[in-house]
Amino acid sequence: LLALVPTRVGLRIAASALFVVAAASSFFASDYGAVMNTEMMRNLIETDRAEVGGLMSFDLVAHLLVLGVAPAVLVWRVTLPSSTWRAQLRQRLIFIGCALAVCAVALFACSANYAVFFREHKTVRYALSPAAPVVSLARLLSAKQKRDPHAPLIDPAGNVQRIGGISDKP
Repeated sequence: LLALVPTRVGLRIAASALFVVAAASSFFASDYGAVMNTEMMRNLIETDRAEVGGLMSFDLVAHLLVLGVAPAVLVWRVTLPSSTWRAQLRQRLIFIGCALAVCAVALFACSANYAVFFREHKTVRYALSPAAPVVSLARLLSAKQKRDPHAPLIDPAGNVQRIGGISDKP
């Protein structure tokens, strides 16, 4: 996915964000057994202060610092050699082609064994995909852009309809 980012600054921003998202999702997956799908990402982002106080721990902070912030800082400290845009494009196209070839070989080599299992157990498929937290976060953020900013976050009553007529009697 990072090979598709066109500029070096964009690549560093995307890599830094991926490290932090991966660190947070790995902590919640390992400590709470939570699969980081779109609903879990929404819960993580839209939590209130009381819930945050219950979730905050030394383990969470250490996990985020060691596996999220430290690698993100290292991404910004690394100096990349300069090259022309044509050389960068050629390198990325070769990389993407090789990655797609490896994925295709792996898919065809093991597809018969796992096709039925993954079709029947979608939660396992989401848990095994390393891109699941990133895709879930992207879906959540794109859905937030479409939502009316003045609409309530949650409608706790659901779709309420009046059945009886309106009367003055209690």
